[in-house]
Amino acid sequence: MFPELRKHKVSPRSLAGTALGLLAAAMLIWLGYRLRLNLAADSLLELLVVLGVALKVGFREASIVSLAANLGLWYFVVPPVFSFAIADPQNWIALAVFEATALLVSRLSARAKAQAGNATRRQRELEQLYTLSQRLLLLDRTAAAAPQIVSLIQQVFPCKAVMLFDAPTGRFHCAGQYDAALEDKMREIYANERDAQEDQAHMWLRTLRLGGSTVGSLALCGRGITTLTASALASLSAIALESAHSFARESRAEAEKQTEKLRAAVLDALAHDFQTPLTAIRTASSAQLTLGELAGVHKELVSIVDREAAKLSNLTTRLLRMSRLDSDEVRLHADEFNVPNLIRGVLESLEPQLAGHAVRATGIEKTLTLQADSELTAIALTQLLDNAAKYSDPGSAITISLEQQADEIRILVHNFGPVIPVEQRARIFERFVRGAWQEQQVSGTGIGLSVTKKVMEAHGGRVFVKSEADRGNTFALAFPNRPASAGDERRQLELAT
Repeated sequence: MFPELRKHKVSPRSLAGTALGLLAAAMLIWLGYRLRLNLAADSLLELLVVLGVALKVGFREASIVSLAANLGLWYFVVPPVFSFAIADPQNWIALAVFEATALLVSRLSARAKAQAGNATRRQRELEQLYTLSQRLLLLDRTAAAAPQIVSLIQQVFPCKAVMLFDAPTGRFHCAGQYDAALEDKMREIYANERDAQEDQAHMWLRTLRLGGSTVGSLALCGRGITTLTASALASLSAIALESAHSFARESRAEAEKQTEKLRAAVLDALAHDFQTPLTAIRTASSAQLTLGELAGVHKELVSIVDREAAKLSNLTTRLLRMSRLDSDEVRLHADEFNVPNLIRGVLESLEPQLAGHAVRATGIEKTLTLQADSELTAIALTQLLDNAAKYSDPGSAITISLEQQADEIRILVHNFGPVIPVEQRARIFERFVRGAWQEQQVSGTGIGLSVTKKVMEAHGGRVFVKSEADRGNTFALAFPNRPASAGDERRQLELAT
């Protein structure tokens, strides 16, 4: 009925307040006896004493004083005095009313005091949370956020220890003294996503949640922390921690972006610097071969120079195209072209590289138009066919096919060669990434497929690969299949006729 009477620890303040209350009640009873005050007057004086004890100390102490005062009034004031006998039954009612009034008033005053204390404590907690939130906004972005968070919490709140588990980094950060077993508890809290608290140890364990994800866990050790405060601290810590991680990710992304721009600029400069001497070498070697004055070994050596210079020129051209694809100023020059005709042109230009392989083409006998950048499409297809020639088994066939589906137009290049591991099938389209099987067979730069990916992304399409041991490797260029207008259909009929 009265929770204040349970789990109440006796303190020196409680004992002193009770003793003073009993002494005051005894003095008033003695004064009432000497002045021959009646029961009503003396009861009101005793009620003032009980109320004062309730306000200054607490309900339990006021209850003890009220019982003692009631017994004193009974013995010293109620006739016959110096006896616990009561001659007039109305005095029974008076004593009972006094005790009930004393208990009720004490209860109300104690509750009002507790509410005032709670309001003061909540206001102080709100001020502390506000102070902490302001300081969290001013975290040093150049340093790790988690150590700063635990240090600020311990500075603002009366915590013996604060520990934070940063899940993305897998590290613990602590301020104050703590038990080593606390780390295991915090891992368990994070894994189960379930808050906990230990009242005897004055410890609160909270999961750091932000939206639908969990970013870590927080442990607070201290007597001045409440359940609501612990939850609020967990929310503020989660926001500050995720904000720091987001800032770090943005910084890395910006740094990578600047690195990409620098790399593209370097590639562009190198490609231009290489093109001038290569043009001179090819001009000289081609002129020597055209004059026909060379024979035997000399002619073969000049042919090798001319052929290798052509390869270097092709490589620098790819570097130039890749650097332009990385630039923000790149714009597609979309036009409508006949895809089978483009495939035939690419195959004709790659006859030297495809020599030694039987090349088969399927699906190119019919007319199919595509709204895209024909030059970039030719670059992407050239890269796939060049890779197929390099990495095919000797003497194996290379197949190029054209497919039209409901949502895509696909150009497929199939060859038989080493199987591409599953974990490598996405990475081979990244710049400068080459598989171990590629490095062992053919030298290269690892930029060709990244160029192909850039081309397809610019068109809103995709490039992908399928690789099976018994069926070979198939690289696909998939363009969005946009519905043609009436004018487009008329142009297709004209091309077909």
